Amino acid sequence: MREPPPTRRRTGPARPPERPWPAEVQSRLTTACLGRSLIWLPAVDSTNRRLAEEADAGAPEGLVVAADGQTAGRGRLDHTWWSPPGFTLAVSILLRPAVPLDQVASLALLLGLAVRRTLQALPAGLAPQLKWPNDVWLNGRKVGGILCDMRTESGRIRHVTAGIGVNVNGARQDFPPDLRDTATSLQRATGNPWNRAALLAALLNTLEPVYRIWEREGLAPFLAEWRAADLLLGRDLVIEQGARRLVGRADGIEPGGALRLKQDNGEIQIVHAGDAHLRSGAESGRKARS
Repeated sequence: MREPPPTRRRTGPARPPERPWPAEVQSRLTTACLGRSLIWLPAVDSTNRRLAEEADAGAPEGLVVAADGQTAGRGRLDHTWWSPPGFTLAVSILLRPAVPLDQVASLALLLGLAVRRTLQALPAGLAPQLKWPNDVWLNGRKVGGILCDMRTESGRIRHVTAGIGVNVNGARQDFPPDLRDTATSLQRATGNPWNRAALLAALLNTLEPVYRIWEREGLAPFLAEWRAADLLLGRDLVIEQGARRLVGRADGIEPGGALRLKQDNGEIQIVHAGDAHLRSGAESGRKARS
């Protein structure tokens, strides 16, 4: 029987968000691997860093490290990730995929898709979008982000620490001033706080089958779904790569996870990495912290 989606609390005074204790999460799991071993911490500097330590010590695939809050959460390009206690789903998942090295570049996009499916399944009518390469957006603001750190040895993947952050609880005034107009939370979008333990279990249940497909077939089976949710598709962009700037119109995603950037002359440039933001319009230059 399919596990029901996390339920929304009844409208009324907000209670402290539930803590994702292992028993509370694992009682909801339908997975064979992901989350069957779970470390929950009241606070940590970074769940990715802690999980990497466990991975280096030989922990098996599927181990999850989750925290009530992070003091030094990380995003891409050395950005920080706001994750105070009680508000954010801050989780890292240990993966040991037996795939070519270049396939890992598309893993963050798959994880974003799994987050989107999880949020779509909530009884709230949400319509999340995906922003290349690692963001999940809701109602025009960033609600989640992905950070994958890979460790290799002799040309082979030892492990990937897949970090996922989702802003679950917190109203507009709970965000730092510099994030209030660019970030959002599930509570802000729906008017109600949510059970983070149930959300984590639903995410792991959603991720495991698509991850196994990705191991065998890569991102190709998911490209149509990604395109339907693509926030940037058809929009004029600037891609920042350090001191280099690329300009063009987003033309979708390659099977390997790269962005297709259509130039003014009609040629397609394949972009493997960078920080994408809109080139024109009211949102031009506005970037949520990754």
